Amino acid sequence: MATMYWSLGVRDPEFRARRRSDQDRQWVVETLKAKAGWAVLSFRNATEGDAELKGAEDAAGARLAGERRYRFHVYRPGPESRHPSDLKSVLVELKEQAVAFSDGRQVLFRRDNGSWQLDSSMPTS
Repeated sequence: MATMYWSLGVRDPEFRARRRSDQDRQWVVETLKAKAGWAVLSFRNATEGDAELKGAEDAAGARLAGERRYRFHVYRPGPESRHPSDLKSVLVELKEQAVAFSDGRQVLFRRDNGSWQLDSSMPTS
């Protein structure tokens, strides 16, 4: 999840180096708010033969490495409204959505219906 959030722009490269202070606590609150702005629609393992993963790799011109690969589908919710014929259901507008595959170090992601991109900018040490 951390790599996916990083690719969506929720990041701070110096987080581990900071000491606990009121300013750091405020940063943590702001980071948690930014993460909470995205809801997880689905999360699963992506296997070697996953057609969507292969398509994403081909489109981005990159391959994910490692034994584990994960697929995320997240969205930023908009206004809610009642379903017109089912009182138990609520309709949620999707402001933005993203699909991402990650191996824990790199992320292949696509926002809305844009092109697949590789993000390998997250520090891993």
